Amino acid sequence: RGGFATHGLPRTPGGRRAGDSLDQAGIKSGGAAMRPAVAADTGPDPATAASTARRLLSDDQVKILTAAYLSSFTLTVSTEAERAKIPLITQSFADGLVTRGYKYTFKTTPLGTVFGSNTMSYNPDVLLDAKRSAIKKGSVVDGNDASAITQAKGAVDDATKYGFEITKNISYPTNLTDATSIVSQIRDTGAQIIFIGGGLGGVIQIPKGMRGGGITLPVVGVRGGG
Repeated sequence: RGGFATHGLPRTPGGRRAGDSLDQAGIKSGGAAMRPAVAADTGPDPATAASTARRLLSDDQVKILTAAYLSSFTLTVSTEAERAKIPLITQSFADGLVTRGYKYTFKTTPLGTVFGSNTMSYNPDVLLDAKRSAIKKGSVVDGNDASAITQAKGAVDDATKYGFEITKNISYPTNLTDATSIVSQIRDTGAQIIFIGGGLGGVIQIPKGMRGGGITLPVVGVRGGG
């Protein structure tokens, strides 16, 4: 649900195809044939995501979970999986998924902080190609979900390595509907470039609000996903 729903929707047919593949390969679960994959909406917040996971584990008795795209949700789901001793495979980014000592969480992506750092690394070349290499001051604008926070941290912490001074780190809500206050903050940063990340809604609304407010700073995306 919400601003990240479009990222989660493709997981349902993918999960079902994976289940079919396991069944066709003759892989059993506790000696029995694999059950069809069960899809469930995580709901609008981390607490509801945890409740959904508990239902899948108790009522549907699933033997493996894959969830939940948005790291804020996956963090609570992983706690339920750990309690039930059921493996969770996730593509979520937040560092906290693999720094809490959990034994049943398997993360297939790099740490969010690594993503944030690496996405800063290409900006000197981008600006050189655009003949804007004099730009050295930037602000990071990112969402307030768990993934965005860790990726923003990586970008801010390693910005100096790539020749940038970060004048401000601005966070905005995942369900952003009005970018006016964020644009006002950007106006006062003294930045020469904006490094932006977060949900699709914010990434669209904030640059649009900047242009509508006469702010013509270049905007560059600096994050992966959830």
